[in-house]
Amino acid sequence: MPAPPGPPRANHTCFCCQYFGGITGMRAACKHPKLPPTHDNPELGCTRWAYDASANRDVWTIEDWHVAVSQEIPGYRSASHLSRFRPALTARDIRDLYERAPSPSTAAMAWEIARLRDWPVRIVECILALAQRPKTDMGTR
Repeated sequence: MPAPPGPPRANHTCFCCQYFGGITGMRAACKHPKLPPTHDNPELGCTRWAYDASANRDVWTIEDWHVAVSQEIPGYRSASHLSRFRPALTARDIRDLYERAPSPSTAAMAWEIARLRDWPVRIVECILALAQRPKTDMGTR
C-alpha cells in the first residue's frame, strides 16, 4: 500500500520497529523490555521506536500488515488443485435433472442442495450487515 496522502514522511509506525512482535487483536505486540507488551495505536508508533531494516516500509495500517503477512502463509496451497473437479451445477441444471426424473427422492435432494447453498449466502450477508453498522469495532470488521 502506498504511504498516506500528504507530504512525504518517514514510516515510524510499529510495523517498522525492531521491537514489533505482531498484532494481537487490534493492538501491536511490543518486545521492548521497558514498554507495555501492547500498543493501542500501532499506526502512531512510540517514543522508543527503533528502525528495523528488514521491515516492509509500505505497511502503514493494521489492514496493510494483514495483507502483507497473508501473502506468505506457511503450508498455503493455491486453489489450482481444484480445477480437476467439474463445475458446480447451476440452479437451472438441478431443476432440469429433477424434471427428467421427478420422484420424492430427487425432490428431497434438490431441496437439500438449495438449503445448503442458501446457508453460506445468508451468513455472508449477515457478516456484511454487521460490518457496515456505524459503531462496529475494527476487530469485528
